[in-house]
Formats: sequence, structure tokens, C-alpha cells
Amino acid sequence: MNKKWYEYDDSNVREISKANLQQTVVTNAAYNLFFRRRDWHEANIENGAPASDTQNPVEKIEAFLDKIEVMQTLQDKTGVKKLYIAAGISLFVVIFILFGFGAGLLCNFVGFVYPAYASFKALETQNANDDRLWLTYWVVYSCFCLIEGFLEYVLFWVPFYYPIKLAFLFFLFLPQTKGAMKLYEQFLRPALKPYVTMIDGAANEAINKVQGAASTLAGEAAGLQGKESVKAD
Repeated sequence: MNKKWYEYDDSNVREISKANLQQTVVTNAAYNLFFRRRDWHEANIENGAPASDTQNPVEKIEAFLDKIEVMQTLQDKTGVKKLYIAAGISLFVVIFILFGFGAGLLCNFVGFVYPAYASFKALETQNANDDRLWLTYWVVYSCFCLIEGFLEYVLFWVPFYYPIKLAFLFFLFLPQTKGAMKLYEQFLRPALKPYVTMIDGAANEAINKVQGAASTLAGEAAGLQGKESVKAD
């Protein structure tokens, strides 16, 4: 880049001097600010910094929103910048989570509906790793729901419990954190594995008792029905 300005049409390209640029195009302050910013940007690029590192946070957010087609559609239909739309949606979600009646519903959606859909997709693929990931999530989520059920009346008084719960659920299944795998490997697996045989034995015994009771009831019901038939004859 030679730091020069040009104007052009279909047949000509003409250089614009800095003096004319200051007088006819922009104010002195804007002109100087632009060149200082461009020099700083070029220095960062020459030093090997990625272009994205030279963006301020707002520019990074706008660049991210440009990748979302829905945001572009909303901007075209409403005439409102994507950044303002995203800020409004974020504010609504925060208020909804903190004070809205639907905070529990939102947590249930995040903790159950999305993982159920992701588990369905995992079952339809040949990759066994995602199957293990979501099976582990459901084990941890079941234990969490069990504990939450026992402590429901205590947790009701915890400030901002639903935002904390929502963040915990994201921590469990996001691929960047894989919290469910960590909790399972560090806590649940060591706690449950020594008792697997005992739990299986108790479960089988309970099933056998239920099946025996069902068979007994079925036999007694058949006997009573036979007696009623004899009396009718």
C-alpha cells in the first residue's frame, strides 16, 4: 500500500493529493485519525499479527453476526443494524432467565430437548465417540435431577439458581468443556463401580419377586374365574 488516494471512473484513474483530500473530502481531524489508524493497522500486519487481532471487540462481534443468515434477514426486514438486534435479543434472554416465569422451562429445554436431539443424531452415525459422550451426559444429568429433586425446597432460595443451572447444563455437554465426561470420570465412575455387582443383584432379585408376584396373581385370578364358571353351570 502506498498510502495514496485515487479517484476513478470507467476510463481514468487520477491521484488525489493529500492537500485536496483534506480540503474537499474529509475534515482535518477525520483525515489524521484515518491515517493514524491505517498506519497502526499496517504495522500490526507487518509484525505478523492476524487481521482479526487488530479489530476492536465491536468489529469482532459484527464480523461474527455477518456469518449468521438469520441476523442478516432481520436487518433487511427491520432496517435495524444486526448489532442492535443481537443486543436486544441478548437483553431479553437475560431478563427472561433472571426474572421470567419461563426460566425453568428454558433450563428443561437446554438440559433435555437439545441433548435428546443430539443423542438421536449420534445414534444415526457410525461414530462411537459421540454415543459415549451423550450416554455419559444422560448418566450425569439423571444424577443431577435426582439430587435436585431432594434439594428442591433448599435450591428455591438460592439467588439466581436458574442462571447457575443453565450455565452448568451448558458446561455438561458443550464440546469445549465436556463437563459430563469430567464429572463422570472423576466422581461418578469411582463412586458407582464398586457397587455395580451389588446393585445388579438387588435389581435382579426385585425383578424376580415382581415376576413371581405377578404369576401368583395371574394364577389366583384364573382360579377364581374357573370357580365362577362352575357356579354358573
